[in-house]
Amino acid sequence: MLMAEEVLLLLVDDRTGRFLVDSTRLDNVLAGAVLVELVTIDRVGFPPAGGGVKRGRMVVVDRRRRVTRCSMARWPPLPPAGRRSPSS
Repeated sequence: MLMAEEVLLLLVDDRTGRFLVDSTRLDNVLAGAVLVELVTIDRVGFPPAGGGVKRGRMVVVDRRRRVTRCSMARWPPLPPAGRRSPSS
């Protein structure tokens, strides 16, 4: 079972089925659990110094290639919300 699933089960009242925290905290806790899970399986981490990424930023690690914020800058920008790109 993934960590986020375990955390979600811990945050649900067994008797009522309601969450024990408000929706904002629930979102943050689940996002943190997913991030911890990704770190433990070495899919995200901190780059070495001088790697072209600002200090304190995390990078996504793909086994086939390494994707950083710098390399993402070369990708085309997303269309504004509510509009579809010409290719879709």
